[in-house]
Formats: sequence, structure tokens, C-alpha cells
Amino acid sequence: MLNILNIEPNGFSVNALKLIKSKKWNYFTLNDDVSLCKIDVLIIRLSAYINSEFLMNYKNLKYIISPTTGTDHIDTDLLNKKGIKLICLKGENKFLKKITSTAELHWGLLISLSRNILAANEHVVNDKKWLRDNFKGVQLSEKEIGIIGLGRLGTIIAEYATAFNMNVSYFDPFVNETKYNKYQKLDSLLRNSDFISINVPLNKSTEKMISSDNKDIIKQGSFIINTSRGKIVDESSIIDLIKRKKIGGYATDVLSNEIQFSDKNSVKNNLIKLSEKYKNILITPHIGGATRDAMWLTEDFCINKLISIF
Repeated sequence: MLNILNIEPNGFSVNALKLIKSKKWNYFTLNDDVSLCKIDVLIIRLSAYINSEFLMNYKNLKYIISPTTGTDHIDTDLLNKKGIKLICLKGENKFLKKITSTAELHWGLLISLSRNILAANEHVVNDKKWLRDNFKGVQLSEKEIGIIGLGRLGTIIAEYATAFNMNVSYFDPFVNETKYNKYQKLDSLLRNSDFISINVPLNKSTEKMISSDNKDIIKQGSFIINTSRGKIVDESSIIDLIKRKKIGGYATDVLSNEIQFSDKNSVKNNLIKLSEKYKNILITPHIGGATRDAMWLTEDFCINKLISIF
């Protein structure tokens, strides 16, 4: 009999709950009177950083379920040492092909940034004005979009861009897709792209891919969209590019220090502070995969993986 604790039960898949109950496993939330040392399975999304301090009271934990592709919110080395198995979406490429929510948000941010939608809305609603010439944007057709990472999400974004009659280029050492123009070097993509689309996982080779080393070669007036991880870019370099009006704007669903944020603390980040003055910075709170459809499908998938183990 497994004891399962879901620390983020709000909106959790009804079907996944039915699967758990069908196995006659015990299901708890933090509102229940349950001893943490008796928990076998922990279900999380992105609200907590799983480290030694967090796991201190979970003496008998055997599995962690995180229906996410990224795992930088989890100390995976620690799990390996403790013999705790991680069930997530990493490498589940066949299943993930039908999960398009993050790519859809990415495209929404791209359009919002290029057309000044957020600032224009504030102008009408808050300022009670109607000055259209203040919000001249950029047409997408025939512009070049440079996609960093032509994996699952990068490929979907390339398809969206094609539908908008954009010229698609990419940089990815592990992919050779002849349908699109491939840059052998990241610098070439940065130098030529009107839109820079970031879609790579966070690891040692991708951390700070855009930094002080290459920021000055970025094409004048280009737009950068990041729904990957905050640490893929050096945020101080992005701030510098915005202040110097080197780029047209930066839209991101992720921040470098978001792992520190919680419901109890106000969010603090220099990009957030700068966005109060510069309306060409768009920041959303890691909502890429936060659609009912995607969350339910991924939760169902992970619970089925747990069932298959037993």
C-alpha cells in the first residue's frame, strides 16, 4: 500500500486521482493529518526546490513525481544518493509531441512583444488614450527567426513561423534539418536574426548562451523570446541590451532566480524592476505548461508510469 502526498493538489487531474484510487493507494495533501515520514511517493510541480533540507522529514520516500520536462528544481544527484527514483517527462519525446502549450505561449509572447500589445492595452485602459502611432510594431512576414535548439518545442515554433511566412534558421549541433537554414555557430544566428527564439534545456553547455561574450553582435532591434530557463541567458547582459536599445525587446516566461520565489515572498529580480520603466520587457510566471490540457495529460502520464512500475 503506497502513501502518496501531493503538495500541489490544486487543479490536479481528476483522471489521475481515479487511477490512484483504483490501486487503493492512500492519497494525501498537506491539509491532511499525515506523517511525512510515512510518505512513499511525493507529487510536485514547480513550487519547491527539492534538496536535502526539503527531504529531511521524508525518511521513507521512494519516488518523486514531477510532471515536468526540466528538473533544475530537483537535486537529482541527491535523489540518486538516497535511492529515490524520479518520475518526470524528460526523454518522453513520443508523448510530448502532443503537448504544445509552451510553444503556444512562446508564440504569444513573440507577437505581444513585436506589436507592443501589453503597453498598448495599458495605454487605453489606464491612460484612457487612443494614440496608435505610439505603438508601431514589426511585421513578422519575411523576417528571420533564429531558433536556438530545434528539438520538440523549437520544431513546433518553426512550423508556426512558417505559417507566418517567416524565414526560419536555427542553431543546434545535434540536429540536421534540411528544411530550414542551419547556422554552424551561435554567433551567426545572433548576428542575422530579427527574432531569437530560445528552446534548449539548461545544462553546463547552455547556461548563459547569451552573455557579455556575444551580446554586442546581436542584430540591432532584434527581439529575444525565452520560455526555456532563466539561466540560459545572462540577465545582466539582457538588461544592458535593453538600456542601450540594442534589442527591440525581451519576453520571458522564466527567470534565473525563480526557484527562490514562493507564495510567501514578493518576487525580486532586476529584470522585473527594469520592466517598470521599459515596456518592451514582458515577464510571465513560468506559465508555459500551465494549461489545464497539458497539466492533466502530463499528470495522467506520470501516474501511469508509477502504476507500470508496480
